[in-house]
Amino acid sequence: MRRWLVVGLAVQALCLQGSLAGVTGAGEVTNDLGQTVKWRRPARFDSRARIDPEAVAPIPPSFGAEDEVPIQTPLMERGAVAVPTVRDPLRAPVSSLTTPDVELSVLGYDSDDNAALLGVRWRPPDSNGDVGLDYYVQWNNKGFKVFNKSDGSVAQGPIAGNTLWTGFGGPCETDNGGDPIVLFDQFANRWLFSQFTGTSQENGHQCIAITQGTNPLGPYYRYDYVFPEEFNDYPKFGVWADAADSETAPWGQQSAYFLSTNNFSLPGLGSYAGAHAVAFDRDAMLAGEPGATMLEFGALPCDSECFFSLAPAHLEGPALPPSGTCHLFVQAFDDEVWGNGGSDGYQFWETCVDWDTPANSTFTTGPRVPTAEFDAELCGLDPCVPQPGTSVKLETLSQFTMNRFVVRYLSGTGPPPGLRGVVSHTVDLGGDQAGIRWVQFDLSSSGGIAIENTGTLDLEDHLHRWMPAAGMDSVGDVALVYSRSGESSYPSVYFTGRQADDPAGTLRDESSCIDGTGIQWTGDGRWGDYASVSVDPTDRCTFWMTNEYVETTGAVDWDTRICTFRFDRCGEFIFGDFLETGDTSVWTETQP
Repeated sequence: MRRWLVVGLAVQALCLQGSLAGVTGAGEVTNDLGQTVKWRRPARFDSRARIDPEAVAPIPPSFGAEDEVPIQTPLMERGAVAVPTVRDPLRAPVSSLTTPDVELSVLGYDSDDNAALLGVRWRPPDSNGDVGLDYYVQWNNKGFKVFNKSDGSVAQGPIAGNTLWTGFGGPCETDNGGDPIVLFDQFANRWLFSQFTGTSQENGHQCIAITQGTNPLGPYYRYDYVFPEEFNDYPKFGVWADAADSETAPWGQQSAYFLSTNNFSLPGLGSYAGAHAVAFDRDAMLAGEPGATMLEFGALPCDSECFFSLAPAHLEGPALPPSGTCHLFVQAFDDEVWGNGGSDGYQFWETCVDWDTPANSTFTTGPRVPTAEFDAELCGLDPCVPQPGTSVKLETLSQFTMNRFVVRYLSGTGPPPGLRGVVSHTVDLGGDQAGIRWVQFDLSSSGGIAIENTGTLDLEDHLHRWMPAAGMDSVGDVALVYSRSGESSYPSVYFTGRQADDPAGTLRDESSCIDGTGIQWTGDGRWGDYASVSVDPTDRCTFWMTNEYVETTGAVDWDTRICTFRFDRCGEFIFGDFLETGDTSVWTETQP
């Protein structure tokens, strides 16, 4: 377990009083700060055979609306501190180095798929996906497709999201709520699918399906976890494990699926109930245990400071961090938006779980790592990004820490051995122009968490870049995918990146994933919500990216793209001559 080594930091440890082991049903315990930590077993569980891609899932009677739940941000109710419009201090043009060209670019799940599958168009897409051993799976609102890695062809789909829970019963089967997440658990070679059930229920539900093998179409272990009288909005997942007991299992003592949610009271999507950190017993779920426990740590407050949309660390392999390495959440904290005006930084929390003796589990407030000032209040948080030939502007979600917080345990040359993480979020470059702040963390620093490298993407061309997602390959190289638009440039998908040995604070010139040819003219400007970057677990170098763009002008006619690229340097490190000669002092990982 990490101990924060930050001078003057007041650390809060939420230690559970009493063991939860062997308890069934639901309940709560009190921690040493007088707060509660809730626990529960799944409301429903079953083991289901491989799904039929041709099966038609139930269509909820509420379908017909074109919009997801409106964006809920508590700061809008309490008001943010005004900040002068200033030039971002880390804003700098890209380096003269070039980002590799796209290798594969294919059309993803789009609005036409929703119309054909469900008879409704829906926005935003909530684009996300992940890459496994043989397939790439992309899941958007309200369905998913499975793509062959070899050529990007569609292997299966489109498939309605709630098809995963056909025959399961309850709202997971009948309510195709959306806000979906799909992850490939590289340390168990399993797929995790999850979505919520929407606001029509008296309670919130998080539906989870875990494959029993490497095939994303199942068979599955299926779970329904309930949030009593609260709506679990904007769920984000991360896989976590450590090297404990690695001889007897491919996962370890700190084994959990971590979830963050922004909760609101039900019925009627009422008041903000705080940001929640949740842990699921990963080992039990992988084994298909019906009573796999969920731990929900007390809601973080929204008073003098407001905590919202925590990003759970998502561990990618193949190396596992040392035994006892605990999971982290992070929030990009603009103090003028989420606080009372002061210095900006990245707020961390550490979650250590003990499934044998849950009373030993802790949720700890970690450091707020300071950074150069950034402004997350673009256009007063109203739609801000222009499009050609229309006054309709697009939302940036600049107040959100973007999906995902990718973490790797690196060993070898380049960055010193240790745990590294990468985060991205949208900022104001100055004058309400959207840009992207990215940051790499050294999470193993002897002095606590430290920023290893950071910067703000700016190509000095008056275009807006926003809705980013970041990823990191096995040698510490970084990729960013994002939306790009302007008064003379259609909403498109672009990407950039950097090798670990590039000059500090710089990104390379951008490359195109796909150039858009239309606009979204609906007045509310709803866009994206999130994107994703993941790295192929078989070569540990190829970045797989997905994001939204527009091909045909319309109100709800969005498209998504799936693209890949890689840095040659990564392959040279992992599969170069030094492995053939046995020189493991250069790089200690082995081929899969």
